[in-house]
Amino acid sequence: MTDRYDRYVLYVWNEQGTFVNESLVRSGHAEAVLFPPSDKYWPVISQAEDAARQAVAGLWAACPETTELSVPDTSARPDLPDGPPAGVPDVDCSDLPGPVWVGPEDPHRLDQDGDGIGCNSN
Repeated sequence: MTDRYDRYVLYVWNEQGTFVNESLVRSGHAEAVLFPPSDKYWPVISQAEDAARQAVAGLWAACPETTELSVPDTSARPDLPDGPPAGVPDVDCSDLPGPVWVGPEDPHRLDQDGDGIGCNSN
């Protein structure tokens, strides 16, 4: 099966019968990502990520979530075009002509310094 990017989606089990995809996510060595229609094992894999996050395993230990978020001051919003909406696949700064307003949401992680402006260095 291929996903919408024409990549092959593989589910792998080793000789001992271990579901490798789940094992990598549960240990915190991979992140659960859903690319429909490849969703057969999504409940298992997403639960494995929840367990890894709660256990602060692997990459979740290296990048702990902060409890206090800094929210950009939206009252002083600069005169910039809006950034791409959530759901638009695979957008990064090289796809945009210059800085865009992403605000506190920033679904494509374009804002490197947390000021609400994405792609400042374009």
